[in-house]
Amino acid sequence: MKLNNVNLSNENIVLLATCRPGGASALNCLTRVLNQNKIDWENLFFKASFHRVLPAVYNNLAQFYKELVPEKYLEKFRNEYIEISKKSLFLSSALIDLVSKLDNSGIKSASFKGPTLSYLLHHDISMRDFSDLDILIKKSDLEEVRQLLRSSGYIEQFELNEHYKVFYENSVYYYLNFAREDGKVILDVHWSTNAPNYSFSGNYECYENRIQEIEFLNCNVPALGREDMLLELSIHWAKHSWCKLGWICDIGELCNPVHGVDIKSVINRSVELKCSGIVCNALLIADILFDCVDSSIVNHIRSKLRDNIGSQYFISMIFPEYGLVSDIRKNLFFPLSMDSYRDKIIYFYINYICPTPLEFSIVKINCRLFFLYYPLRILRLCYRFLWRLLVS
Repeated sequence: MKLNNVNLSNENIVLLATCRPGGASALNCLTRVLNQNKIDWENLFFKASFHRVLPAVYNNLAQFYKELVPEKYLEKFRNEYIEISKKSLFLSSALIDLVSKLDNSGIKSASFKGPTLSYLLHHDISMRDFSDLDILIKKSDLEEVRQLLRSSGYIEQFELNEHYKVFYENSVYYYLNFAREDGKVILDVHWSTNAPNYSFSGNYECYENRIQEIEFLNCNVPALGREDMLLELSIHWAKHSWCKLGWICDIGELCNPVHGVDIKSVINRSVELKCSGIVCNALLIADILFDCVDSSIVNHIRSKLRDNIGSQYFISMIFPEYGLVSDIRKNLFFPLSMDSYRDKIIYFYINYICPTPLEFSIVKINCRLFFLYYPLRILRLCYRFLWRLLVS
């Protein structure tokens, strides 16, 4: 860890030192903290669950520090790890079933995040805590995929009439949410990795020649390659202000030399796609926390960043209890990291002006008066903002 002038709590030190497989490299610091016997284990359990790193934390504690962890909490970690493993196995089987049905129908797809990412990084689907599935398809196949999913027991989150559906699928949106009828599987079907107006958005055709087959559970599943995954994860997690430590662990693990990711080529590609600020910040925060990027590449990254953000800023984004970054600043992290002013404008249009299916479901407006959804969207956001001010 390269954390200067950051006074971490004991629980956060343990979390950071054990949240990646092989976290025993922080042996001295971690052993000292654990030997002090001043760990709030309930707090640590909560944080490990919230940040989606419990499998790695449990495995490292059980393997290297078993005698220093109270039996009560070691068992609690173990039980939760078993539940996560069961969920991962169940969702993985659901993904394999879905990919098989798509393939039999002649529909090309690629999985990203979820079980395929877990297997790419760890060869173990239980080492990442994920809750849904994501697949990327060709937009021309969307209606066929929709019908296939409906016949397989999946339900769309929002039922839209034909006019709203055309608007949704041809504006700034790029995925549909589905849930299986039993509520046990949540699926996001993407026809683009980001809103299609962004410079860095990519559709299935952008990745088709680099899609690879991942073999797990005795089946082959098509997935994005590691370089593409690093690029897309950097963008996706930046949208959510890096509030989950597990997301940064994914970036750190992809930087592990064992995976053979050409980090410089990813950076060069991010420059072409006008998202170098987003990708470089992702690599920088992973290196600050896990010392996982070659020093020459780190120097190259810092030379490309307009604002050299320090470790305190990143730590406060992950652990808001330090209060070093305001909520407004956190919410603006994604657009502020963008290279293109055009993309920044698109971001504000998408998030604060363009109506969403939620507005469509709240109020039914005649198609000829569709334009009224735009001020409705703004009014709803203002109401939400004022409500937060009142309750805070």
